[in-house]
Amino acid sequence: MVDAHNRPDETLRGYMVEPGGSINGGIELRTKAISLAKATAQSTGGAMSVFEIGVRRGRPPHVHQHQDEGLYVISGRLGIRIGEDAFDAPAGSFLFLPKQISHRFWAEEDDTRILLFTTPGGVEIFEGAHLAAETPEERAAISETHGISFVLDAEERALPREALVERCRLYGISLPEGLDDAP
Repeated sequence: MVDAHNRPDETLRGYMVEPGGSINGGIELRTKAISLAKATAQSTGGAMSVFEIGVRRGRPPHVHQHQDEGLYVISGRLGIRIGEDAFDAPAGSFLFLPKQISHRFWAEEDDTRILLFTTPGGVEIFEGAHLAAETPEERAAISETHGISFVLDAEERALPREALVERCRLYGISLPEGLDDAP
């Protein structure tokens, strides 16, 4: 992880990313959403990461150990759970997601777009490694290294077994006890 407090400010330069543009060409997330990087740890000396994302299914519940996260709803409507609190966020809403608290979000409307930022930066390093990992064990190790872990909430646990097993495999989550031996 890049240390935002010891960044070499003299090497940083201001920059602009055009509307619809990305400094890294954009990446397709597991949810099939396209993430356009507006700022990365590399471009900000570790200070922040900023992405414009067209939200579809959203993200499964997860926890950042080292990064606070903010979301600004550009268009559409976002459903979000932060810890035990649930929000219905229309366009123009801002949400703060403190580190070490489980959260998840999803699109309530087809045209939902958000601006997501983390501080300090570096979440894109995790995303790239996690997307490239080929096994659940690799994904779990990457999650541990970066301090970002996917968790199962009550809604996830209520999924049909096949869907739950696939979700666990994709995100490197251990199956809940008792499911390992289930038919």
